[in-house]
Amino acid sequence: NDSHRAFVGIEGEAYGWDINGGITYAKSKGTDSFVSGYTNGEKVQDALNNGTLNPFGPQSDPNLWKSFDVSGKTNEADLKVFIYDFTISRSLFSLPAGDVGFAFGASYTDQKWNSKTYGDVASLVSSSGIDPDQEPVSGKRQIGAAFTEFQVPLAENLELQLAARYDDYNDFGDTFNPKVALRWEPMKELMFRTSYSTGFRAPTLSDLYETPYVTFTSGSNYSDPKLCPGGAPISQEYQTECNKQFMIEYGGNPELKAEKSKSFSAGFVLEPIKNLVFTADYFNIEVKDLISSLGEASIFNDPEKYADRFVRDSKGLLDYVNASYINAGGLKTQGFDLSLNYLTPMTSSGRWGFGIDGTYVIDLKYQEEKGQPWENLVGKYEDPAIVRWKHVANLNWAYEGWKMVFEQEFVRGYHDQNMTSRPQFNNHKVPDYTLYNFSTTYTGFKNLSLTAGIKNMFDEDPAASNVVDNFQMGYDPRYSDPTGRTYFVRGTYNF
Repeated sequence: NDSHRAFVGIEGEAYGWDINGGITYAKSKGTDSFVSGYTNGEKVQDALNNGTLNPFGPQSDPNLWKSFDVSGKTNEADLKVFIYDFTISRSLFSLPAGDVGFAFGASYTDQKWNSKTYGDVASLVSSSGIDPDQEPVSGKRQIGAAFTEFQVPLAENLELQLAARYDDYNDFGDTFNPKVALRWEPMKELMFRTSYSTGFRAPTLSDLYETPYVTFTSGSNYSDPKLCPGGAPISQEYQTECNKQFMIEYGGNPELKAEKSKSFSAGFVLEPIKNLVFTADYFNIEVKDLISSLGEASIFNDPEKYADRFVRDSKGLLDYVNASYINAGGLKTQGFDLSLNYLTPMTSSGRWGFGIDGTYVIDLKYQEEKGQPWENLVGKYEDPAIVRWKHVANLNWAYEGWKMVFEQEFVRGYHDQNMTSRPQFNNHKVPDYTLYNFSTTYTGFKNLSLTAGIKNMFDEDPAASNVVDNFQMGYDPRYSDPTGRTYFVRGTYNF
């Protein structure tokens, strides 16, 4: 991946208004390549046929295997974005409790996305699943937007925020999304806050137009539900369609619709003594037409429901399953974000502190299609797992140019995917996962800060899992890290 961004802007004050505006240009390019370990299937087959290659013993030509190597670019995609935006703000007038703040802004965004396949390289490795005959694909989008915001002091300790945003997409139409928020501070040590808003997210150009590609399923214990139902072939000729890896297709979906959401939050900030701060915020979010992808396990587990996802060849054999993006029925989630932080006053030995920031999920309900029942996924594996609780806690110390942090990362365990071919392992729970990290930073040099540290100090192994939706076996890389104890250094110079 290679990304560049350039910005030119202006800011200042004129006629009593604060003014900000600018132009942004951004470009990012992603490239997929065969680097090593891929062989030219046609050359290998020819060498097997003529007896040059003996795959079970030494070769007469020590460079024979190397002659089969394939390397080079297979796919390339780039996104170019121009953004023009400005914002103006000022106080409009005064109320008994204070000035009414006002802001207005607008922006125009132009996006262009292109993707192409290098068929001359992709055609050499059929197992890659890349269609060498895939034509270049592209997409473009223009978005105009405007927003406004009012900060209204209703009383000395009560403030109202009213905001709204209008977006006009050339490919998805227009949308209007308001927000209303209240902030109440009955005393210096306590503040309450709440907000309600709606949201809109159009699928990205990649979501819509990403080049389809076919690869092997991550799991290896699937059976064709038509030719090998329940793992038993309907006849001997279909033995090969049982307990195996099949092909699966991923890619964009031009039929996707935009997501729409509603969110509500309410909470408080409490500072009973100086520098001891506790925050608690309740959140409730609902998303309709959630842009998602079907997990391979979900497709094979319910072949009747996803019958249209099984694509067969002229002989009736399963060619591949289609796992391209879909608009799911929706998602509903609620929970709490919690935080507790404290810093001591400066002492002769420095300044000490501790903190913890965590999220507790009450429920996360997912509806795969409209009209179907909602399923609560908290504490379960659902590509990926939805954990009930996770937090990051730390002890820290600072003195003059030094700072040290000892950190704990914790993630609650969950019920595993449990789709192994051995029933005795299908009641497994992934255990809790805890890592400890340490870092120290020195800022005593002019314009320079240096940091060194250790991640996973105690060399904790990844949590054991029988997940089959990943090519990694024995653990889920989205839940735990297999790299073990890691040392790092970092330097930052400002000029």
